[in-house]
Amino acid sequence: MHLELILRFYLKLFVITILFTSALYSQVAVEDKISVAENKVSEAKKKLSVTGNKVSESENKISETENKISETDSKIFETENKVSETENKVSETENKVSEIENEIFKTEKKISEIENKLSKTKSKLTEVENKLLKTKSRLSEIENKISNTENSILKSENKIAEIDNKVLEIENGKTKELIYFPAGLHFLPLRANIAEAKFGVFYMSDNANLKVDIGNAMDLIKITFPDSDVVSAGVEFMAYANAISYSGYRLQISAIDGLFGGNITYSTNIFGIRYYERFRYMHNSAHQVDGYYNGAAGTWINNREPIPFTRDYAELTGAAEMQIADYFVRPYGAFSYAVRQRPKIFERSQAYMGTEIHTGESSLNPSLPFTYFGAFQTSVSGMPKYQFSLHIQLGIKFGKWESKGTLFYVSYFQGTNYFNEFYDTQINRFGLGFFVDFP
Repeated sequence: MHLELILRFYLKLFVITILFTSALYSQVAVEDKISVAENKVSEAKKKLSVTGNKVSESENKISETENKISETDSKIFETENKVSETENKVSETENKVSEIENEIFKTEKKISEIENKLSKTKSKLTEVENKLLKTKSRLSEIENKISNTENSILKSENKIAEIDNKVLEIENGKTKELIYFPAGLHFLPLRANIAEAKFGVFYMSDNANLKVDIGNAMDLIKITFPDSDVVSAGVEFMAYANAISYSGYRLQISAIDGLFGGNITYSTNIFGIRYYERFRYMHNSAHQVDGYYNGAAGTWINNREPIPFTRDYAELTGAAEMQIADYFVRPYGAFSYAVRQRPKIFERSQAYMGTEIHTGESSLNPSLPFTYFGAFQTSVSGMPKYQFSLHIQLGIKFGKWESKGTLFYVSYFQGTNYFNEFYDTQINRFGLGFFVDFP
C-alpha cells in the first residue's frame, strides 16, 4: 500500500516537472518571438495578439499547474503523514516482534528444560525397562519352578490315585496289606508316662540333677485290614538314669532303670474316632550305681545299700484319638500286672490314666511346623502301699506331631520316686527338658 502511494507521488512529480519545463520553454519562445516581432511589428501585431492570447492561456495553465502542484504537495504531506504513521506502526510491530522473540526465547528455554526432564525420564524409563527385564527373567524362573511343581503335583496325584485305588480295594474287602518295618509308629508313646521309650534330658530345678532318657520304640510289622482295622507288633528298649553331677563333662549316675519288651497294638475307626488297644510285656530292672557310692569312705551315700529290683509285667492300654474343635485329644487308661517281681513286698497291680492334647500345626517356615501340647497323667502303684502320683507336661514340638522332631517342655511330678531303687521316697520335681522324636 505504501509503495503504491510513493509511486503515485513520483509519477505526479514527474508530470509537474514536464509541465514546468514545457512552460519555461514556451516563455523563451515568446521572448524570441517578441524580439522578432519588434522588427516585424507590423507583421507581428496580429501574431502578437494571438501569442498574447496563447500566453494568457499558458499562464492560466501554469496557474492551474501550480494549483495542481499545491494539491500534490498537500497530498505529499498527507502521504508523509501516513508514512510516518506507517513507520510508527512498523516500530510498534517491531516492538511486538521483539516481545514475541523474548517469548520465543523463554519458550525455547522451557522447551530445553522439558527436553532435559524428558532425557531424565528416558533414563528412568531405561532403568525401569531394565528392572522389567530382570522381573521378566525372575518371572520366567518362577514359571519354570511352577512348571516343575506342577509336574511334581501331577506325580503326587498319580501316586495318590494309586493309593486311592488301594484304599478302594481295601474298603471293598478285596485285599489286606502286610508291611514289614513300616515307617513311623502305630501307637505314639504316651508323653506323661515315665515307662515309655524317649530320648532326651530333663533338668530338675530343686536339686540340679538330670534325668537322662535313652530309648526308642519300633514297629516290626503292620497289617491293614479291609475295614480300616490295623494291627502292629513292635519292640521297645529304653533306660532312664539320674545324674547327680555333671562337672568335667562326666555324668555321675546314682541310679538307672532299664526296660525292654514288645507290644501288639490294635486300632479301629468308629464314627470318626480312632480307638487303640495296646498290649505290652515289659521287663523293668533298677540299679543303684557308682555315682551314689562314696569311694573315699567306702560306703554308699546315706548308707543306702542297693536292692535287687525287678518287675516283669503285662500291661493293657486303651486310648482314643479324636478332634475337638481345633484341638486333637487322646485320653487313655492302662492296667498292668507283674508276673514276676523283686522285692515281693510290692503290690503286683498298677494302673494309670491320663489325657494328651495338642493343637494343629502352625508354621513360620513351611519346612518347620510346630505344635503346642499338654499332657496329664495320674498313677496308682503299691510300692509297697498304694499311693497316687501326678505328672504334668506343657511344651512345644518343632516338626510334625507324628514324625521326627524336637520337643521342649516344662514338667511337674509329685508322688513315688520313679527311680525304683528309691521306691520308698516321695518326690516333688519341677524342671525343664527336651526330647528328640524319631519314630
